[in-house]
This record gives sequence, structure tokens and C-alpha cells, in this order.
Amino acid sequence: MIMDKLTAFALKQNFFGTAATAKIGDALDLTAFPTDMGEGYPMYLVVLVTTAMAGGTAMTVNLVTAANAALDSGPVTLLSSAAVAQAAATAGTQVLVVALPKASYKRYLGVTVTRTGTSTAGAISAFLTQDPPSWRAYPEGLN
Repeated sequence: MIMDKLTAFALKQNFFGTAATAKIGDALDLTAFPTDMGEGYPMYLVVLVTTAMAGGTAMTVNLVTAANAALDSGPVTLLSSAAVAQAAATAGTQVLVVALPKASYKRYLGVTVTRTGTSTAGAISAFLTQDPPSWRAYPEGLN
């Protein structure tokens, strides 16, 4: 997997706090990118838990496009993860590995996390790549 620092939303960014939805890391200004996101060779959104979540109940990660970098001017949620329970949000967990959808993108693209309950620890990395992680461990003897 190849990761470009310029297409990273967040690298080991804390997401803990009270129950709320908050922007995580930076938003990408799409004026520097082609406007046909999701066309041709796909770009993938990868979201990984880098520090286990403590406290709280669950989290949901959202890919959002908006007119401003704060992602609060006319935001549109393009996709969301399933709710990840606190016990399942351990370091190394892949929350999302999904191709960017074909959509009408606004100027900025970013990631938000919706927390359920008050969490006291947790960090994620979220970035775009053309080569998503696909290796998986399988139990011995399945050949």
C-alpha cells in the first residue's frame, strides 16, 4: 500500500471526547485535484484505528464533502462506516477500506467521527490511496 502525505486527512489523530460529531484532521481542497473523483482508476478511503478506543460506546466514521474546510457549510455525507463498538476499536482495526463514490463533490473533502458516549482514548489514521491494504490472515488449513 502506498500512502501520500498530501492525501492524508489524519495520521494518528485523537478522536476521543464527549458524544458528538467532529471533524478529524485536515480537509482536502479539491481544487488541487481532478473533479472526477470516483471515476477511472479508483481512489480508496482507508481508515485505521491506531490507538485503541477507551470509554464510550461506539464510533462511526463519515466521509463528508462541504463548501468550507471546517466541513460545516452545506455538508454532504458521502458514506459512513458501520458503528464500531468500543471493544472492537482496537489498534490495527480497519474501520473503512472503500472506493470513493461517484458523487457531486463540493470544494472540500474530509472525515468526521461520530462518537457515542464519552471516550477517553483513541486515535485514527484516514487517507486516500490507489492501493488499499488487502492482505488478510486466514486460519491454517484452508488450502
